Amino acid sequence: MIGAPADESNLEVEFGTRPAFWASALKGPSGWPANARVEWVTAWPIATLLAEFGPTVICCGIEGGEYDVLVQPLPGVRLLIVKFHAAAYGDKGVDRISEALMAQGFEPDPKGSRGSTVVFSRSLKGVGKT
Repeated sequence: MIGAPADESNLEVEFGTRPAFWASALKGPSGWPANARVEWVTAWPIATLLAEFGPTVICCGIEGGEYDVLVQPLPGVRLLIVKFHAAAYGDKGVDRISEALMAQGFEPDPKGSRGSTVVFSRSLKGVGKT
């Protein structure tokens, strides 16, 4: 899984591609949509990607995958724009992700947030970039 611990690199997961590429996703609680073509793809732990590329901003809508990915440490990231998919993990899942982000020093920013898309930011000045 993308958010798996760093020692689990080179994993493969099933991924359902769809004609509208932005609707492609991991298998949801209701299974695969009728128009999904299921393929095996390589999944990299978020820690590996952060270490290799060092992004300071992440913008994502992972069609439910944010439940596993965004509870991981996000060192060096100062801004996160995320589209929550509560249909995949419920309101408790949204709360779990939000609490994990706030525990890392992120705060919701209402200026950029709309509906299920939420902006989180944090200052990395004087902090160990965690």
